[in-house]
Amino acid sequence: MELTTESSGLPEHGPNASVQQLLLDLKHCYQSCGLPIADNVVASHCTALVALLDTGTWFTAQQRQSILREIRRAQSCKLCLQRREAASPNWVQGEHDAATELPKHFVEIIHRIATDSGRLTQKWFQEVTATASAQEYIEITGMLAMLVILDSYAHGLGITSIEIDTVQFTGDAAHTGEPTRQSNAAVVDEGAWVPLMVAPKSEGQSEITSGLPEVPNIVRAMGIVPLAVAQFFQIMRSHYGLQDMDVQISRPQIELIAARVSSYNDCFY
Repeated sequence: MELTTESSGLPEHGPNASVQQLLLDLKHCYQSCGLPIADNVVASHCTALVALLDTGTWFTAQQRQSILREIRRAQSCKLCLQRREAASPNWVQGEHDAATELPKHFVEIIHRIATDSGRLTQKWFQEVTATASAQEYIEITGMLAMLVILDSYAHGLGITSIEIDTVQFTGDAAHTGEPTRQSNAAVVDEGAWVPLMVAPKSEGQSEITSGLPEVPNIVRAMGIVPLAVAQFFQIMRSHYGLQDMDVQISRPQIELIAARVSSYNDCFY
C-alpha cells in the first residue's frame, strides 16, 4: 500500500541504498515528525524492516524485495481498481500492472490480497495455490500485513513511506542465503484453506470455551511458516495486544478503534 505525501522529510539517496541507510531514514522520520512515538514502536518497526528485506523461509531477499514492490504497486493497478468497482472481481479479466518480473500467479496473489481481500474465495485460493504453495501464500500474506502496518503508520504521521526499491543487498548471509523451504510439520487439517498449527485445547469448565484451541486462529493459520508468524507478531504486538499495552486510552476504546478499522479494511473476521 503506497501511501505518500509531497514532503517526506527523508534524506535523498542515490540509486543504491543499504538496509542500514533505510533504518537511519526510518528513525530520522520518526524523530523529526513532531509527534511522540514510543521507543518500542520504533524498535519493532526497525526490526520489521530488516526482516522484510532478509531471506525468508520460501523466498530469497531479492524476491521479497520484489514482493514488497508489488504490494505497493497493487494500489494503482488498473485491473485491481476495475475489479474493486465491479460487483464481482471475476467479471473483470485482464493483466495486472506489475512492477516486477515475479511469476503471474504471485502477482495475482499479492494484488488480490492487497486490494480486495474481503472477497477472496476458496475456489480462487485453490486456483492460485495450484501453482504456488500454501507456504508461499502464507509468507506473502505475512509480508503484506507487515508492510501495511509500516505504510499506514507513515501515512498517519504525514510522512512518506520508506523507499525499498533502491536497496542493494550486501554479501551477508541474510541477503544472499537461500531459503530453507522447510515446512512446519506440526499442523493439522481442520477444514481451513491451509493446514493449521497444532495447538492445545482449552480445559476450561465453560461449555462455550471448553475444547477450543488456546492459540488464536490467526497464529494457527500462519503456523505452516513459523518465521512468518514470528515476524508479523513482532511488529503487531507494539500496536495491539490483549494485555500490558502502554497506551493512554481504555480497553473498550482500543477495541472500538480496532473493530472500526477492521470493518473499514474488509477484515474477514
